[in-house]
Amino acid sequence: SIVTIDANSIVGSLLVSGTLQFEVVNPRSITVLTQVSINSGGIFRSAQSGTVKNHQLIVQGSIINDGIIDFSSYSNATGVEIVFKGSGNAIFNCSDAPLTNLRQTNGIILDKGTSAASVLSFIPGKTFQILSDGSARAKGFLSIINGTFNIIGSNSFNNPVFDTDGNYSIPATGGFWLGNQNATVLGMKGTVTNRGDLKITNGTYQVGISGESSLETLADGQFKMAGGIMNICGNFKMDGGTCTISGGRINLATQGNPAGNEPTLNISGQATFETYGNSIITIAYPKSNEVPFNDIQLQDGSGLKSMTGGTIQLGTQATP
Repeated sequence: SIVTIDANSIVGSLLVSGTLQFEVVNPRSITVLTQVSINSGGIFRSAQSGTVKNHQLIVQGSIINDGIIDFSSYSNATGVEIVFKGSGNAIFNCSDAPLTNLRQTNGIILDKGTSAASVLSFIPGKTFQILSDGSARAKGFLSIINGTFNIIGSNSFNNPVFDTDGNYSIPATGGFWLGNQNATVLGMKGTVTNRGDLKITNGTYQVGISGESSLETLADGQFKMAGGIMNICGNFKMDGGTCTISGGRINLATQGNPAGNEPTLNISGQATFETYGNSIITIAYPKSNEVPFNDIQLQDGSGLKSMTGGTIQLGTQATP
């Protein structure tokens, strides 16, 4: 059976066993106060005709998807935004889902609580995709307002996350946490600005697709690396904030940086920089500019600089 959402509504919980879809003509929203469950064989989708792309599923709790979510339907002419609200931790579990298909812009809007403390944990499923147009270029889906988006589990994930093809930011009240060993967050062109909380404990996080792309953490931002791999095409800059590296591997200047006018590893005076454990920081290519542009620069100032463990390696077998 097919049930159509043709009015704005608020429900305590939502269970989808058949097919539930949004209407064709008008944008509609459904707010779920607790949990959304899509059973095996169930389908939750946007309209199958028309051009309405801004339907909304607003969830105060979790989503458990054991069936199909198709929120970019009808050759991507229709779509649904998922908005996660509420201050409590929640989960978007697609581990047993045969398909999770999200729209690109605002596929997921994270607006939980008022800080990075509220966590939405995401477990990828069997097939995860953004849009369904057959494009070879992967696309992102996430917009963070408040709260932390955490990729967990062990299912494979190989996709950009943020819904832009250029520069993007992690806001001061938001965070991103990569903790899935089989997940790769693909790089997009542009620079990543971290004003909030960026944490890598497993998996691979890629920044940029060319040497002009860098990761910059600003005042009050936090960068934490305890495991996994981070590949940054250009520079790593702490312009304030706190950097703690206790494990994993960070590969810098992986594409060289012909336009570089700043050090590749650049820690400002007001930034706190701490390394310990068995971490490795590799600078693949040297700066192409002449002195005074350094490969490594740790400035003296109010921020603590402490290196009690880890390795900094200059060059690889494939680079000068």
